[in-house]
Amino acid sequence: MLCCCGIEEPKKLELAASGGAGEEQKLTFVPITADTAKEVNEDLPEQKLPASVRVLGEDGQFEVRLDKRSSGSYGFSLEYDFKERVHADAKDPCLLLSLHGGAAQQWNETSPEQRLKVGDRIVAVNGTSGASQAIFDVIKGTQEATLTIQRPKELKVPIKNCRAIGLDLAYADSAVGLIIKQVNPGCVQKWNESATSKVSAGDRIVAVGGSYTGDSEVTAATLLDQLKSKEGEATLTILSFPPL
Repeated sequence: MLCCCGIEEPKKLELAASGGAGEEQKLTFVPITADTAKEVNEDLPEQKLPASVRVLGEDGQFEVRLDKRSSGSYGFSLEYDFKERVHADAKDPCLLLSLHGGAAQQWNETSPEQRLKVGDRIVAVNGTSGASQAIFDVIKGTQEATLTIQRPKELKVPIKNCRAIGLDLAYADSAVGLIIKQVNPGCVQKWNESATSKVSAGDRIVAVGGSYTGDSEVTAATLLDQLKSKEGEATLTILSFPPL
């Protein structure tokens, strides 16, 4: 199944800053409605895949070859922008939103060192790169797909004894984690000052005070509850996507 996510005009919600007294932190939430979701169902039997992979380099990229001619299912859902510049940043990622059987599962079973994970970015398919919409269209229309996958960096950012996290956030039902729209003065910006890999717009919060495995879909509602319940101390797991 392939799913799309589109982003509407943001709604604003003010949330008391963690660990602060009276200062407020602004979180911007972007909902998904049923009208903006699109699904392609694939019902044919599954097929066993050959295990072949080619590591492309130190930039976190590798190739995955999937063939669904027997199964009819790639076994993943995608987040992509079907409206121009929906994410309002240059990254425009096509991300693995969820994994559910099919070709993806069989690839993971035969290639554990390059297993697909929720949050992985598809940067090209069958030689086509660029906008996430274009990548989605190729995947939707083909029976075989050679995916160039970029594994994001996983950053651990502590938020402790700070008056504001300093992030503008967005979310959607069909998006990976919480989308960072802007980094403002606060805990995360201070962490950036001494970090080699910095948090930036377009990165995703995928865990609050817990571990992230990449095996299952990360729901924004759960993350929001966790973020609001942490009383001034937690560690954020953030997927950071370098520009291509």
